[in-house]
Amino acid sequence: MNFGDYESAIADSDKAIKLNADAAQAYNNRGLAKMNLGELDDAIAAFDKAIDLESEYFDAYLGRGNAFRLMEEYARAISDFDRANMLDPRDPGPYLNRGLANLSLAKYDQAIADFDRATDLDPNNWQAYAGRGFAYAELGDPDQATAELEAAMSLATDSDSRAIIQDALEELSGQ
Repeated sequence: MNFGDYESAIADSDKAIKLNADAAQAYNNRGLAKMNLGELDDAIAAFDKAIDLESEYFDAYLGRGNAFRLMEEYARAISDFDRANMLDPRDPGPYLNRGLANLSLAKYDQAIADFDRATDLDPNNWQAYAGRGFAYAELGDPDQATAELEAAMSLATDSDSRAIIQDALEELSGQ
């Protein structure tokens, strides 16, 4: 897939589908590109087709779950993340994303449990530390929230993510 050039990625996926209509990976790639363009209904349709072709396609369940999460259809997202967890319980992605969905649903204890599992599998997953920090903040535990956000800050590498974490830390400290 052409990362960053989503229109080209869609065109490439469409060519692959014309050559082989049973190419689940091409539908998955099309879904990822559509999702990154914000065309979530089209993304879900592409992920659905990939899953129809390969019923145990981990990446398609993860992608469709993220599209549902972006549409704020959290129950459907969680269902797909659960399925992805069953297919590969050692991948931190479904745990992280299910944690984000649970965070959005204000199910903070469940979110923390998901973020815990994500960091167990990938101790360098700054997003899981940040998610856990946000959950602890919502639960009224500013000390634990600060510790989690500081851990996230130490692991995050891009400036946009670091700025979000810094804003949260400043809000917790009352600055």
